[in-house]
Amino acid sequence: MVKVYSVHSPAQAALRLAVRELTIGGCAFPEVIAADEHLIAETWIDGEPAESLSGEARAAALAAVDRFLAARTSEPSLLDLAARHADAFCYIEHYLFARLGPWQHWDPVRSFIADWHAARERLAAPLPAYLSHPDVSGSNLLRERSSGRLLIIDNELLGVGPGWILDGRNAWQGGTRPLPAADGVPVSFIEMTWRLRLLGSALDAGNFRLAAAIASGTQG
Repeated sequence: MVKVYSVHSPAQAALRLAVRELTIGGCAFPEVIAADEHLIAETWIDGEPAESLSGEARAAALAAVDRFLAARTSEPSLLDLAARHADAFCYIEHYLFARLGPWQHWDPVRSFIADWHAARERLAAPLPAYLSHPDVSGSNLLRERSSGRLLIIDNELLGVGPGWILDGRNAWQGGTRPLPAADGVPVSFIEMTWRLRLLGSALDAGNFRLAAAIASGTQG
């Protein structure tokens, strides 16, 4: 069995191939069986979700996620990989903003977008571009039955860019993980970017009252 998914661009496909044999902090990726400029085919993993583990196995999986998150912003090999694949896929630009679609012209959303860009311009330094993976959740991280390896099975949003600032919050038990107030990125901006994620989710669900509240900052 295989899992097949489309990629944003040939550059994103190249990034997925570049990490195919890497283990980052104890987290690895499924084997890529086939790939072209449009599609990736990965081996289907027979395993149990990390969130279903208990005891020492659960603690080890949580520690692996923490190491994965830390490695992306500190390991020289991963910094070099990010630099070589800088145009692969940006979680913020190509997903969070893109999914707003026509709602970007709705006054509450338009105002929020303008405020977000203004806040980004006020940052002391440009946002660093690191390897980013917003889907390292407890359900997307599997312990393979045959080997015991931890494998990330949902890689459609793997990319490079400032989206790393939300990876910890998006990850397994992200609500208990401190926000990465590093590299000159203030927590207030990270929280505002998290609101961008919540805003898109509310619009996807057709909950416009909630979307307006998130955009205005009264909720989120």
